[in-house]
Amino acid sequence: MQHQDNHNHGHDHTHHHHGHNHATPVSKQKDPVCGMDVDPATAKGTSAFQGKRYFFCNTKCQAKFDANPESFLGEAKAPERKTTRFFDN
Repeated sequence: MQHQDNHNHGHDHTHHHHGHNHATPVSKQKDPVCGMDVDPATAKGTSAFQGKRYFFCNTKCQAKFDANPESFLGEAKAPERKTTRFFDN
């Protein structure tokens, strides 16, 4: 048995973070197909598109995304335009 009260040997034992690789919580990412929040560490699938990585809740969502990524990304969609037609009378 070791006795540990009031030991002082030149340094303190307070908790410090010095580049130790502690697991830090990663923010959840949205599955672009179904909208579910996905933890990147446990994602069932990942894909890269236009320099960004996407995370999926399952391989079915990943397959749908891989087949047509633009259809699931709001910023990649063409802007909606109103068409005005002029008729000659």
